[in-house]
Amino acid sequence: MEKVMFLRSPLAYYPHIGHEDPHPPLELLYLAAALKPAYEVKILDGQRQWRRHGDFGHLRRLGLSDEDLIRETVEFGPDMIALSVTWHHQIPTALYCANLLKKHLPEVTIVAGGIAPSSSPEVLLESGRIDFVIAGDGERSLLQLCRALSGEVSFGEVPGLKFLEGDRVISVPKQNFLQLDEVPFPAFELIDLADYDGGYQHGHHKASPMAGVLPTRGCPLDCHFCSLPAVSDKLFRTHSVERVVDDMLRMRDEFGIREIHFYDDNLINNTAFAKALFRRMIEQNVGLHWLPEAGFAMWQIDQEILDLATASGMYRLDLPIEAASGKVREEIMNKGLYQNSQVAETLRRARRAGVEKINGYVIVGSPGESLEDIKGTLDFLADLDLDYRGVRLAQPFPGTRFYQICVEQGLLRDDFSLDRLWFTMSNIETNEFSSSQLVALVVSYRAAAMIRQGVRTIESAVKEIAEKHGAEIARTASGFIPEVAQRYEQRRLS
Repeated sequence: MEKVMFLRSPLAYYPHIGHEDPHPPLELLYLAAALKPAYEVKILDGQRQWRRHGDFGHLRRLGLSDEDLIRETVEFGPDMIALSVTWHHQIPTALYCANLLKKHLPEVTIVAGGIAPSSSPEVLLESGRIDFVIAGDGERSLLQLCRALSGEVSFGEVPGLKFLEGDRVISVPKQNFLQLDEVPFPAFELIDLADYDGGYQHGHHKASPMAGVLPTRGCPLDCHFCSLPAVSDKLFRTHSVERVVDDMLRMRDEFGIREIHFYDDNLINNTAFAKALFRRMIEQNVGLHWLPEAGFAMWQIDQEILDLATASGMYRLDLPIEAASGKVREEIMNKGLYQNSQVAETLRRARRAGVEKINGYVIVGSPGESLEDIKGTLDFLADLDLDYRGVRLAQPFPGTRFYQICVEQGLLRDDFSLDRLWFTMSNIETNEFSSSQLVALVVSYRAAAMIRQGVRTIESAVKEIAEKHGAEIARTASGFIPEVAQRYEQRRLS
């Protein structure tokens, strides 16, 4: 065992859905850094060419071609390929790449890790294309697996390892979760950050180059739709504040990074840690733009944490509102930790703190949710003072309680497949709503939301005109614009 290649497969997506711009593969940078002292390593990111698109069966494909993947892999000649798979909709593409590369390197060992393999290992192992799955932290386990393949230790000494023995999945328990400060600094030198400027080019980020950071791992919650418990066992851990800020300064000074995205699942779960982190960022003049990809947990936000976050560089805040109904949050989502009144108050606090952009997200279409519940959530979202309103359709990710309910009650659509597990696609049918009803309701809401947002933008411009050019013009325009919006809303509801 001498060479290890870390692979993220190209992105396959539905043409009518679109895709997000790829970010630098932080999980692979951590793993490569952990193995680099002992092995020759390479990162092959199939998504690095974000401007390049092609066909992929009934889907579209972003990133490297088959020829590129084969050529770079064969030239490097790895003994092992470590395949990163975050979302379940990436599993078919990951298996395709594993099959493709095994044809050219039949002796190579392929191991998969990430959220999807951790929660659904049998899907990958039973395909016959993946030799091993590692659940949970990969840095120590992957190093142990390399040693096991060299005969230095037994496979039973690889924490979180899963493999097939006959038709049975063998699972080695996850043991001794890492102390996070033991994890090496990510190996940014193995990638070209200029390959990931799509978000900046499309106006989604403030600065480039950007990269991710991960001060914490895990989440203590057990939301019914979430795959994370399979990875972290509901354990929440943090780096030291000093280590996190030192990494940020190194990213800025050595690699020219100007924006960072926190990839934590629940960054402010420990509010004392989060506040100390933001204070140190201010004290050390980190000076980077930043945003939390998973937002802030609604029930843990206070004015101080928002003031510190914005002072340390946060410009966008995403809020996981989830649902307007307390019943849905508590009994269906298993997330009854806040009241609707807290949402509006949080928005006021965020505006007071100077957050530039505030987005809110809800999840609709869970088993047990009624059409009235869903309409209530959409109406609640529409009335909030947000810059963007995101509506996600609940997804039955294998390995979650949500998926188990759908299987037991026969709720999955006949055409359900892993590549359909996007937040914009409906994959279940219940007694309360059909898949087409759910999609139609959400599409109608989005159209109305676009109109309302346009009205708000125009009204804001009218006020500015009034200040500069007189109140009479403004009165005429401000009376006409809401009337147009009201007429559209009445037609939509009729």
